[in-house]
Amino acid sequence: MPFNEGNVTKTFRALVQPSKGGQSFPAIIKDLPQRELFNELVCFLVLQEMGLPVPLGYLGIVGATETGISLGPVLPEGQKLVFVSKEIPTPNLKLAIALPASPTPPQIEKCLRRVVPEIAKWNLLGELYAFDTWVANIDRNLGNILYGGLLSNGTPDIWIIDHGRSFTSEAWQSKDLIPDRSYKNMLQNWATPFLSNQNKNECLESAAHFETKAQSFDSSGKIDYLAKMFGLDRIDQEAAKNFLAVRAARVTEFSENALDMGRLPCHQ
Repeated sequence: MPFNEGNVTKTFRALVQPSKGGQSFPAIIKDLPQRELFNELVCFLVLQEMGLPVPLGYLGIVGATETGISLGPVLPEGQKLVFVSKEIPTPNLKLAIALPASPTPPQIEKCLRRVVPEIAKWNLLGELYAFDTWVANIDRNLGNILYGGLLSNGTPDIWIIDHGRSFTSEAWQSKDLIPDRSYKNMLQNWATPFLSNQNKNECLESAAHFETKAQSFDSSGKIDYLAKMFGLDRIDQEAAKNFLAVRAARVTEFSENALDMGRLPCHQ
């Protein structure tokens, strides 16, 4: 069933049947072009292994007779490949803070001034800054953080979703992946202005911890696997691997910039 909560991509709700059997589960289906589908799957694998809260993701197969799916790769028998994300019964941040459909700047500021300090209680916020800057995710907006308020222990219930615009865009080419460039981290726009200096220092410490993990993380194997699956050429495949390998050593530096604690020039 198609739905729209401000999402740009063609999105559906469905019951999904695991290929190896087992109980069906409710999921979000995204109809994505090849490169964007690759981005989503790479980021899911990285996030899951790095320990950040991301809904379980899968490569899904939709029957050839389903006319609503048209953008992704097609198998020889006509089935279509889609991105599947297990549905989490938690609203996105935009819905959670009851932001109007066409909010004014004062309305946005009022909501963010209230909710960002709550998000700052999350001990992984700095790692989110670090992850987004590492993979050059240019689209961390209020719609792709799920926020269920504060749990009984006082920590925020947060999940992160929608990573199709990583690696600088949803349609990147090898020439776009410049490892030493500080790309715009969108958290800098709407979260950083409402963080205290203590929040920023805690985030930077957390980002440095993420950098240590990133430098020892085997992202190349995951990229090789998905590149082969989706037919990425060797040049793009090697560019993606080199991009993450080189940037891993600069995660803290770039995160410091996104927290408005550094002075690096940023590129859109």
